[in-house]
Amino acid sequence: MLNYVWVTLIFLGLASALFIDISDITKNTYKNDVPLTVTIKTSPLKSSGGFDCEVNIPSENYNKFFDSEEKENVVVNAVGSFSEDKKAIQLYIKTQGSTPKNLLTVAKASGKEDDILASAGIVTKEDSVTYLAKMYFEKISFLSMKRVTNDAIGIAGTAVEIALGLIGIMAMWLGIMKVAEDAGLIKIIANWLRPITTRLFPEVPPDHPAIGSMVMNISANMLGLGNAATPFGLKAMEPAWITSRQIEACRVALTRKMKRDGKVWIRIFPDKPVSKKPLETRMGKGKGGPEFWVAVIKPGRIMFEVAGITKELATEALKLCSHKLPIKTKVVSRPDID
Repeated sequence: MLNYVWVTLIFLGLASALFIDISDITKNTYKNDVPLTVTIKTSPLKSSGGFDCEVNIPSENYNKFFDSEEKENVVVNAVGSFSEDKKAIQLYIKTQGSTPKNLLTVAKASGKEDDILASAGIVTKEDSVTYLAKMYFEKISFLSMKRVTNDAIGIAGTAVEIALGLIGIMAMWLGIMKVAEDAGLIKIIANWLRPITTRLFPEVPPDHPAIGSMVMNISANMLGLGNAATPFGLKAMEPAWITSRQIEACRVALTRKMKRDGKVWIRIFPDKPVSKKPLETRMGKGKGGPEFWVAVIKPGRIMFEVAGITKELATEALKLCSHKLPIKTKVVSRPDID
């Protein structure tokens, strides 16, 4: 069920991002292909072919382009290079703390927060180092989709890092738990905790078999070994009607395979009657009497649980149980059961 929730959330996130991006493209929020008239003052060429330059944006042009209210001309430093035909200048603008807010927004939207790529078509050459040009910022589109995708990849990376860190810890503690279980340490701790559990669960008789399972779980959790007393279950993967005879056959198969060790829980009950008319009976006159009883099973339902035995034995027992059922099943552990 949780998988469907995550898929739905991702789909809604992508749909919302796509709607916002289409709206931005329709309104041309980021001024794609809209020229901004500027004055570029160049410095001598470097050995690499580029040059440092100063981009001067008149306040009236800047305010009209960004719908802003700057009172002075906006001046930013950049690194430029001429095109092959000397009719355009490619600009790499580096933002600073004094850079106006609107240019910082363009920088962030283009992918990085501290630089802007732009192309300036030369209109006139005012002197040997100064050019009047029309500057076009790098095209920005589907910004929200990129953010959603990058965030999803980042979260997936974080999940992998956490999982890799937990693998070593779980392997160590599970090994300790196996040694403690074989050595009888868990049973000793369970006996120590028995006076406490009788007070925590007064409605359960002290000699009831359920006390042993509860104490085993508490003991394992105190050692940080929640998987030690983890119940294993048999999950239905498709819908079906399971008859009372099939349920009984599963119970017998489980108890025989487990040799009466551990615990077995049957989480389904045949509470639906299935009626049937005798042969050679005319239609009408009501329905027939109950022929047998079934439990209505939906996909994902946990039908049987076992605990107090090793994982290998639990898996074998539940697989043997699955052969008694007419549907596809899956052996799961506590996270999938809860």
